Order: sequence, then C-alpha cells, then structure tokens
Amino acid sequence: MKIEPSNTRPRFLKCLSPNCPHEEQKKFSDYLKAHLTEFQEIAASTSLHLSLTRFTSRGVGRLRFVRFIFNTQDAMGMNMVTIATQKIVEYIEKRGWITSSQYN
Repeated sequence: MKIEPSNTRPRFLKCLSPNCPHEEQKKFSDYLKAHLTEFQEIAASTSLHLSLTRFTSRGVGRLRFVRFIFNTQDAMGMNMVTIATQKIVEYIEKRGWITSSQYN
C-alpha cells in the first residue's frame, strides 16, 4: 500500500443564513464539490510545491467543517497549507457563502 504525502488544514465555515436549514447545507456542500478545480488552482497559485488533492466536508447547524487535504511533495508544508487554505476560504467568502473567514 502506497501512502501519499499529505498535510491537512481544517476550517469551520459559518453559513450566511441564521437558521441554515438542511437545504442550504446541501447547496453549500454541492457548491464545494462543484468548485474543487477552482480551489485547486487557488492552492497551486500560492506555491509550486503544493497541490490540493481533495477535501472532506460535514455540516451541523450553521457550521460546516471542511478539511482541505494537500500534497506538499517533500516539504512539511505547514505554512504553505495554511496560506492556501486562507486563500480558498477568502474566495468562498467573496462568493457569499460564509459570513466570516475569521471563524475557525
């Protein structure tokens, strides 16, 4: 079994809707899945040694827990992953899905 080198960064994202019903959580989850390629491009723009491979996402109430999973090649990559995650969250925030990227 081959183990892929990876580094993860979790973020809690807060839904815009105060009630954030199940339908809104589903729409946001679908949005994340549909825009993975864009998130990968954002991550790649922050470092030549970093690629976003996938993410996991779970929702509870107004909160969505998203864990971004990166390949950092031979580097430990803690700073690279943090910077890339922040850029992705800012991108999502600008699209009006979350209230504050500071909520983590």
